[in-house]
Amino acid sequence: MKLKLIHKKLFYLLVFLIPLNLAKHFVLLQSYVGGILIDYLIPTVYVTDILIFLNILLWVFGGEFRKWRKNLNLVRILSLFLIAGLFSVITSSSFFPSMYFFARLILYSLFCVYVACTFELEKDFDNIIKIFALNIFLLGILAFFQWMNQGSVFNNYLFFGEQPYSLSTPLISIKNLFGNAVVPAYGTFRHPNAFGGYLSIILLFAFLNFRKNSIYRISLPVGLVGLFCTLSRGAWASFLFGTMFIFLIKRFGKKGVIISLVLTFLLASSTFFTSTFSKYIDSNSLRTRSRLQATSFNMIKNNFLYGVGLNNFTAKMGEYEDKFILPRFIQPDHNIFILALAEGGVFFFLLFCGILFYAGFNLLKKSYGPPAYLFVSLLQLVILGSFDHYLFTGVQTQILFWLIVGLSLSAA
Repeated sequence: MKLKLIHKKLFYLLVFLIPLNLAKHFVLLQSYVGGILIDYLIPTVYVTDILIFLNILLWVFGGEFRKWRKNLNLVRILSLFLIAGLFSVITSSSFFPSMYFFARLILYSLFCVYVACTFELEKDFDNIIKIFALNIFLLGILAFFQWMNQGSVFNNYLFFGEQPYSLSTPLISIKNLFGNAVVPAYGTFRHPNAFGGYLSIILLFAFLNFRKNSIYRISLPVGLVGLFCTLSRGAWASFLFGTMFIFLIKRFGKKGVIISLVLTFLLASSTFFTSTFSKYIDSNSLRTRSRLQATSFNMIKNNFLYGVGLNNFTAKMGEYEDKFILPRFIQPDHNIFILALAEGGVFFFLLFCGILFYAGFNLLKKSYGPPAYLFVSLLQLVILGSFDHYLFTGVQTQILFWLIVGLSLSAA
């Protein structure tokens, strides 16, 4: 019983610390591409990784791990998913970055099983979203002052690992706002898009409970200011579509679910035609995404079964891109589904999609309330993942992804 109380409290601490950006980096020779150090190829151990590992250990030694049998289907599909990923690791040329990514994938899959087997939506959901509300408030305040300062506030990783940055920092994200160059708020994340994506999902819970508690009435407007300060159009769209989907489902029931699914599918599938759009729309972002997508399709064509290797996109892209196009943009494809297919192969991709489908299908069997909120969160994940890669490559957003999936299956 004592271990049960400890691991549950540790879990709530972890939820609060998801935005934490404190980690130990281990730079390897394979972390360089053409002499350039690539962030995605650096094996990194985050404080949150350690907390997840301790959480699972306490769960196992407390004897509660036997509850995995009540989510046998989840365990089966995750096992197949990891086996498919292992084949990709074995065949990868840049082995250590791939193995490190795979080890984290195992950890987060176990975390997903832990959440699915340990938590009950009726009892625990309110506690989780109250913690999210506190996160929203703190991150919203930080984002506002980062915006006013046009750079970091603490400048020394004191606040949740806020990275030092300013307008003059090399490779910093700079956006055009009414003809002025501005730096979006980074919060405690590696990129403002990841920060915005995280906020867009947890803000929905505050929005849905706005009248229920003063903590949501305070955190929601602060969080909306923070969301604006990220200047992430994908995150703005995710939040707006999320609120619209909730209205449709609440107002029209099953018809609302169908409309939400169709809109999500149309948005997600449209990103497969980025190269077509880039021919008619003058946008550097679209052209860059088009080049990355063309590289992905070349990888998929030549490595259909097992991909080029998990976490190997940036290491291998030079072999598949047009080498005469400069400057080079060494980043993963900005679509997690195409990226999963390019890196992990067809089996890995199908099982990845299968996990999301299984989680969503389970929620559709439930009555309106938290299951509907989580269903919309899954749709938001699909939308965000179709326009950027951080749900697959960023640690904070990966944890949120697997937490949402685990909660979605907690009543399977």
